[in-house]
Amino acid sequence: MARKITKSSSGLVRHKQILDGMNQTEKELFALTYDAACRSGKSFAASQGFWQSCIKHNANIDWLRQLAEPTPLNHAAHFVVKRIHNDIHSGNDGSLTALQTVLENAQHFNIGETRLLIKILELVAQTLRPTQYKIGIEIQALNRTIAHQYLPSAQNRLQESITPQQQIQESVMPTQKVQSNSPKQFVHVEQVDLTQYYQRDDEYGQKIETRWQTLWHASHRGPQLASKLENQDATFAQSDNNGTMVFALADGVSTSMGARLASAISAREFCDNLASQLFQKKSSDAKDILLNGTAQAQHQLEKVLNLFMASPESNDFAIVRGQVQPMVAVRLLENTLNPTQKNWGAALSTTLIGGFIQPSSKKNIFDVHLAFIGDGVVEFYDVQKQTVERLLNIDANTTEISNAVCPGPLGRKSVEQSLFLQPFEMKRGDWLLISSDGLARGHEKYLFKVIDDSGFTTSQKHDEKFAWELLENTAKSADAQNVKSLFNDNLSLILLNIK
Repeated sequence: MARKITKSSSGLVRHKQILDGMNQTEKELFALTYDAACRSGKSFAASQGFWQSCIKHNANIDWLRQLAEPTPLNHAAHFVVKRIHNDIHSGNDGSLTALQTVLENAQHFNIGETRLLIKILELVAQTLRPTQYKIGIEIQALNRTIAHQYLPSAQNRLQESITPQQQIQESVMPTQKVQSNSPKQFVHVEQVDLTQYYQRDDEYGQKIETRWQTLWHASHRGPQLASKLENQDATFAQSDNNGTMVFALADGVSTSMGARLASAISAREFCDNLASQLFQKKSSDAKDILLNGTAQAQHQLEKVLNLFMASPESNDFAIVRGQVQPMVAVRLLENTLNPTQKNWGAALSTTLIGGFIQPSSKKNIFDVHLAFIGDGVVEFYDVQKQTVERLLNIDANTTEISNAVCPGPLGRKSVEQSLFLQPFEMKRGDWLLISSDGLARGHEKYLFKVIDDSGFTTSQKHDEKFAWELLENTAKSADAQNVKSLFNDNLSLILLNIK
């Protein structure tokens, strides 16, 4: 039986013919332009249709250069063109990055025909802002394959095109270089050693102690009834010899690809950054210190995402994507940097609660500073007053996350909107508890009461695995009660006590 040729399959055949008709330099410039636009982390206003209309109306190179300038277009320009011009110069659009990349690098790839430059811009828009669903996904996959295949040779060609004199100038006068949207700032992918995030003390329980404080932290997969395939929570902590401790708890967003890795990265990077600032006394402003920590966590996630996009066949990416098909996984990464599909969640997303404690100017008093992005619980137990105060609360029936530490514009915006608890003091005997939302699900108790039921006491010495054993007992209690809504999530805990 003859195979029926559908409209979508014929369109895919035509697109393959278009790609086959491009020479190597055209594919290299497309790869470079796509890479620059994707790494800009911005939306894409100038659609494929817009660039097609430019080809149809025989736009020339001078017109493209005028479009790349912020100067308003003349009155004769069509209103749609004026709107697109305003959009790409709004400061939040990747179309300008793509356009500037094409204009700045055409000569290095020996492409002088305006129609070819516009065709490259059309392909980039087609990949980052698809207008067709089923065929669009397949075309995107073909375009991305070309981009990944030809990016290394494009980078080499660009590097070879820089004259020895330019290389000397760039090496001896780095502070005088003008920052631009040239793709050279996007194409470099920094290597990241991911093994440090796979080796986790929190999944066994850890105890950190100074002369004045003791901190326990742990994370746990949760009750069997929760049916969690992996632990997406993470905790981390460090201390110096002068009574300063830094600590963080991250709860990976369950619907986000790579949530487990994201939480481990965020907790560790936040603490590493705070330790660098506090232990070396680089800053004294608490909010600046906390903001720098959250920004470092978000920046590291962007580096990891860029690494995966540059090496989609790597074993590390295979671990992160799990059962997600490679083509779909790459698309999720691209949409994280350039969120054209608003209903797709960002990859590598996590909530974060973190902070530090250090000696106060008052004798035997310690100051605590905390920041958070997303939800979680913080409780303070005043031993002298025998009272528990919930400093940060959640709606246990709500699972939607509006802010998260993640790559791309959502992550950067979330960091800018970091929230801070009012600084408070701790004295001898006091306890601080930080938890993900898992421990708060299915009940209305204070969490100190929950862990008290699981073996928490204030009157005895506790070993390394104290926090982990509390979580293990809590999970077993939920399974024994056979109530699926009780602690129905991963569980994580930080407990801090002043001796």
